[in-house]
Amino acid sequence: MPPRSKYETHVKDRIDDIIAWRHQGLSEEDIANELKLHYSTLYKYKFKYPELANALWESKQKLGNKMKRSMIKEAMGYEYEEIHEHVEAIPDPTDSKKKIVTKIHRKSVKKWYRASATLLMFYLCNLLPNEFKRIDKEAVEELKDKVLDAFSDDRINKAFKVLYAEEEKKEAKKRLDKLEDKDDLN
Repeated sequence: MPPRSKYETHVKDRIDDIIAWRHQGLSEEDIANELKLHYSTLYKYKFKYPELANALWESKQKLGNKMKRSMIKEAMGYEYEEIHEHVEAIPDPTDSKKKIVTKIHRKSVKKWYRASATLLMFYLCNLLPNEFKRIDKEAVEELKDKVLDAFSDDRINKAFKVLYAEEEKKEAKKRLDKLEDKDDLN
């Protein structure tokens, strides 16, 4: 009798576990570790056994959809309910010995989980890319180069000279005005 493959001994009966692990967020590498397999073995089995491939693919899609719903919910904010409990020790009105009983007061409080601006930006950039463009590192570098070209040393020196010349003109005008004021007083 030929030796059974590890698929038969390690994988086949654990398809439900594989789906559960994926729903918990485990990657295929993590699942291979849980099955005590090398990842390359699980990878080969994925192509050889459609049952495994379907389980991995479908559970990945379900997890992705669950994560998207979660992200959208957090991005937009949501209302949730908190239960506040207060325990009160009071004498038992039906007992003549005034035995102490506890009474639990529960109060439901509705709260609002604030929207996440970062997730909103991320989602809008991906959902409506023409309206909400991301600035990536390449775009920043390109802008930086354009800005540096626009503000070369020569251009900065010329601008400084013009500005300095304007300041000198203003100072000279102020001195002239002061002298004229003195002449008017005499």
